[in-house]
Amino acid sequence: MIELGVTITGADDKVDPDILDEIGKEYPSVEWGILFSQSREGEPRYPTSAWREKMYWATYHRGQQYSVAAHLCGKSVDAFLASWQYFENEVTMGFNAIQFNRLTAENKAQIFEFAKVRGNRQDVILQYNDNTNLLLNGMFEEDVPEDIKILLDASGGKGKSYQSTGGWPDIPEPFSSRLDYGFAGGLNLENIEQATFEILQMHKDVKEGFIWLDLESGARNDKDEFDIDKVIDILEKVNSVIKQES
Repeated sequence: MIELGVTITGADDKVDPDILDEIGKEYPSVEWGILFSQSREGEPRYPTSAWREKMYWATYHRGQQYSVAAHLCGKSVDAFLASWQYFENEVTMGFNAIQFNRLTAENKAQIFEFAKVRGNRQDVILQYNDNTNLLLNGMFEEDVPEDIKILLDASGGKGKSYQSTGGWPDIPEPFSSRLDYGFAGGLNLENIEQATFEILQMHKDVKEGFIWLDLESGARNDKDEFDIDKVIDILEKVNSVIKQES
């Protein structure tokens, strides 16, 4: 059976990194997505560099358990690609993956080159939606660095439900044959069980590989605060469906 993980994004300075570490050890299929933004640092969802350092030390001894990913947004993408060696320690140290939340015709070659240089030290994740499909569809296997993965998100990171955007997008080649991609689109406590079931059914004949669900707004309360209780409920619901289907 294919392995399924859950990326939960948006922990910020109000969240105790030690609690994230405890949850990760209890639910090793979780990945914490940490947002980087030069213009919004310190706002809800966008932790400060001081908090990220606390997160690094809190999760330092996680070993091969849960994962942590850096999600670069807006100008942070440009700054990092312009001089990634300068930002290497802050952005790559302690992270299993780096997600670039802005892919353009201008920066695609830089991102691919970075992925080749990093090798298997970090996965590189790119969003796949209407804005990027022409950049990622119809490529040949040899043109895509091995450690580049895609996140299928028809809403383009706006949190619209996958049902309202016409369901999950088709997986473009060569990514579909790698069996290592994610699904996003308005996932929350109310629809996570159905989404998990649907995606597992899509891959019911697959014997091995890794896919993941990605959510951000769905893990927050009405005050736009990262909700630990909601996070645990979501992870419990996902685990319940996996057990039923295994």
